[in-house]
Amino acid sequence: MMMFSKKNTGLLIVLGVVGTLSIKAQDLKSAQMLTTSEQFDIAKTAFIDLIKKEPKKGDNYFYLGENFLKSYFVDSSAVSFNEMLDSANTAFRKGTEVDPYNSLNFVGLGRIALYKDDTTTANGYFTKSLSFLPSKQNKTSTVTKDRQALIHAKIAESYINAPKMNLKKAFAFLQTAEMLDQTNPEIYIILGNAYLEDNDGTNAIGNYKKAQGLDPKSPQAKI
Repeated sequence: MMMFSKKNTGLLIVLGVVGTLSIKAQDLKSAQMLTTSEQFDIAKTAFIDLIKKEPKKGDNYFYLGENFLKSYFVDSSAVSFNEMLDSANTAFRKGTEVDPYNSLNFVGLGRIALYKDDTTTANGYFTKSLSFLPSKQNKTSTVTKDRQALIHAKIAESYINAPKMNLKKAFAFLQTAEMLDQTNPEIYIILGNAYLEDNDGTNAIGNYKKAQGLDPKSPQAKI
């Protein structure tokens, strides 16, 4: 099971980015790179700074919550499981309050529910997150296709990393994500992870290569 394992610990060595990423992040992408490079404490500070600057931007809260989750699964000795869930839950819930039409934080709350083995609640949050996207029931939605793809991919990732993994659902969401956007390397990273968990190394490598083709500097693709 992936669960943000220590498979990623070679990341800093491969990229040699410790020094440059330790610089205080100035934007969301830079803060996300700190999480990717496993500089979780610095990333936490960066996300909090971004929240102070843009308190109504829901993405800041989602990626702060995700940073809490990833930091736990890389080093579970630093904090208890319940503390990690509480911190992440607080970030996601605050995100839904300040930016109530942002799907990502509902995905985050669904992820927390999956970690608590509450699939009913999780599915409810995932359904809520999808309700903001264009559909027959929501023809006025202006959510872009790349954003729709990200939402589907993040739901898929939740099912892959859950204690009770559900690859069938993960692949279904990833299929939709790829149909919507073939330019986001993160989709292919998550798809590669799904195949890896499905013991299909050939397709895992193929998707990691797609990710690297889209972003030659992608740390996750290299790992």
